[in-house]
Amino acid sequence: MSENKKDVYKFWLGFFEKLILLLLATIFMPLIIGQFELPAKIVVLISIACLFFLFAIIYISIK
Repeated sequence: MSENKKDVYKFWLGFFEKLILLLLATIFMPLIIGQFELPAKIVVLISIACLFFLFAIIYISIK
């Protein structure tokens, strides 16, 4: 694999990792400590998005 492709994979790996951390910090932490309430549908959608990004990280790291 070329060095350029490895750099691209590293970029996307870091991007998805930061995106998951941002979602967890801004949405789930306030929910856990009871700072604000969200409808269950929105929480489920955000959870699905986090899982999607987590699977993307795993897929990219395998390549």
